[in-house]
Amino acid sequence: MIRKYFWRMAMGAALCGSLAVQAQATEKLVAGIAGQASPMTWPFTIAMEKGFLAKHGIEFDLIYAPSAASVLQQLVGGSVDLVASTGINEPIHAAAKGAPVGILRILGRVPPYSILAQPSIHSLKELKGKTVAIGGLVDISRLYFDRMLIPNGVKWGEYDPIVIGATTGRMAALKSGAVAATMLLPPYSFQAEAQGFNDIGLAVDYASDLPFSAAVLSIPWATKHQALAKGILSAFDDGLAWFNDKANRDEAIKILMTRLSMSEADVSRSYDLLHKINFFAPDDKVSRATLRHIITDMKAIGDYEEEVSIDKLTIPGVTEVVD
Repeated sequence: MIRKYFWRMAMGAALCGSLAVQAQATEKLVAGIAGQASPMTWPFTIAMEKGFLAKHGIEFDLIYAPSAASVLQQLVGGSVDLVASTGINEPIHAAAKGAPVGILRILGRVPPYSILAQPSIHSLKELKGKTVAIGGLVDISRLYFDRMLIPNGVKWGEYDPIVIGATTGRMAALKSGAVAATMLLPPYSFQAEAQGFNDIGLAVDYASDLPFSAAVLSIPWATKHQALAKGILSAFDDGLAWFNDKANRDEAIKILMTRLSMSEADVSRSYDLLHKINFFAPDDKVSRATLRHIITDMKAIGDYEEEVSIDKLTIPGVTEVVD
């Protein structure tokens, strides 16, 4: 009996010690996102809910920044450990200006935007001479606008752009009648369509070669914490594989609805759209050719001046770069 007692005590102590080690091993990372909660980070949301991050000893504390530029500034300043999602052009800007940041992974391989217009407008060519809300005069949404409008006979300078950075703000401008059209992300694009606005074009039909978003890390931090950086990649890949399994559709929709104040119908349509356009990059390989391509388009609109080596846009020893 005495032996059993001490054996149980020893096992209990060992279990407590094991649990303590596990608790200490969990690293809480502050993950910044440009904008608001959206379907564009669905695999990360799944990774949080299904324990894929926890499997690598990682926990995310999400914060949302008002703009892509501000969340990159917070990364450089050390206020966030990871930019979980931002426009693909932002880390290119930052690195070109000497900031020690690099692309961990391309998330959105194509743009998910739609252009929504007033009920009286039925085509992209009708935007000539109209007031249009865009995200920035030289930002990523401008690239997509040019790709969509130029083939339809509308060049830069032939419409009146006003800058409204966030999708929610652009939707408000559309609803108020202040603009003839704007570019919206799902599920806001579906909400606008349901309210009588016309979907006159999907960006992926014109810009399937231009990526949309990326996860970004501080290079010094990633170099020091390579296991964590690779754990983030692995957790995203697990979340993406789970998202891509159509058997998980209903649960995936419920998971995102816990973070979005949106109807089930809007979230469901977002799920179906992202699958239809193969939105998420299928693996964590970053193509030099893809980065050169986006830089070429950025230069064309005056969004890129400083030259930087392609290899300096990624994270040595962590990001897998291919030609």
